[in-house]
Amino acid sequence: MMTKPRLDVAVSPEMQIVDVASALDRIGGDAELFQELAAIFIEDSPGLMAALQRSLTEGNLPRAEHYAHGLKGIAANVGGVRVESCARRIEQLLHSGELEPAADDAVTLAAELDRLLTTLAAHTAENAGRKA
Repeated sequence: MMTKPRLDVAVSPEMQIVDVASALDRIGGDAELFQELAAIFIEDSPGLMAALQRSLTEGNLPRAEHYAHGLKGIAANVGGVRVESCARRIEQLLHSGELEPAADDAVTLAAELDRLLTTLAAHTAENAGRKA
């Protein structure tokens, strides 16, 4: 089986962590809905990441692909472009049966997820302060 060229990083360093404007466009400009989606993301994404890592460790490619797809989708909903990009690449690798490169990229995905969670938590806290 021919492997895809490896990328040292699944995302460009210039790519922003979160694109709130894009996320708001995606949901019709509803800032309150964005806050709700961000809160759901903050709550749910660590469990999805853990399930993805567990599936990769177990060698369960279909299940791992499912979790990568889920992370890609929920990251897109909150404008998490770097996480979305990493998850997309992992999903593609798994779809092609490439477990080892996908597992390697999951390390980058976990780091990008941590950055996104920190950024969203700060953003939601900042906006909660404005409502008070």
